[in-house]
Amino acid sequence: MCRIISSYDLYIDAVSGGELYVIKNSGFQMSKVVMHGNNKSIGELEMYLDYGIGCIVIDNEEEIEKLLYLCNIKNVKANVMIRLNIGIEAHTHEYIKTAKHSSKFGISIYNERLLEIVKKIVESDKINFLGFHSHIGSQIFDVNPFLEEIKMMVDITKKISNELNIEVPEINLGGGFGIYYTNEDKNIEIENFMKKLVEFTEREIKKKELNLKSLAIEPGRSIIGNAGSTLYEIGGIKTTFDGTKYLFVNECLSDNIRPALY
Repeated sequence: MCRIISSYDLYIDAVSGGELYVIKNSGFQMSKVVMHGNNKSIGELEMYLDYGIGCIVIDNEEEIEKLLYLCNIKNVKANVMIRLNIGIEAHTHEYIKTAKHSSKFGISIYNERLLEIVKKIVESDKINFLGFHSHIGSQIFDVNPFLEEIKMMVDITKKISNELNIEVPEINLGGGFGIYYTNEDKNIEIENFMKKLVEFTEREIKKKELNLKSLAIEPGRSIIGNAGSTLYEIGGIKTTFDGTKYLFVNECLSDNIRPALY
């Protein structure tokens, strides 16, 4: 999979040391690796720095302290983005909304310390600030939440840019573009969908006079999710005392972790 992605000259996301190890040993260009996760360990952060990956997406204040500590020890500089929680209600399953105010991901744009947090990163000689990241959820079919996300991201980027007198090179809108699984789902016309996102972004950054160098998305399942199906074999059938019937199949949580959602 890493080699296929590399052949299309795309970037790749990783969310653990294990994934990063696989990416590294596949021969993938490490400057095109983006590291996510809301609980990055010291050991994993060391791997990121040693491998020289393209970007670490900062999820919380504690992570900044860990990263600065390691950068000082190793005398290296890290490229980072800050993940923002913009509080948008995406129209998808409750369990896969990632920008609610109660979400475990990112730093809220309403956090009174946000400006101070960004300033600390910008002023550090061990961190190269690349911009802001956001992600509002998964399996979203409606373009409007993404347009709302763009507007809020451009607004907060412009505000911080003005207050700190800095240029913010990039905005990453995350992903979450829905794909067809069942008859209740509808296919997204991805070319038209992306055209709307780009045109809306261009209007917003022009309106706000924001000097943005790059706009990124993370297409994720939308470019691979329909590539195949998994076939399981039924090993047995069991009916419980209350009449519930179970089919036992030869798979486990390692490859089918949330069938109710995915």
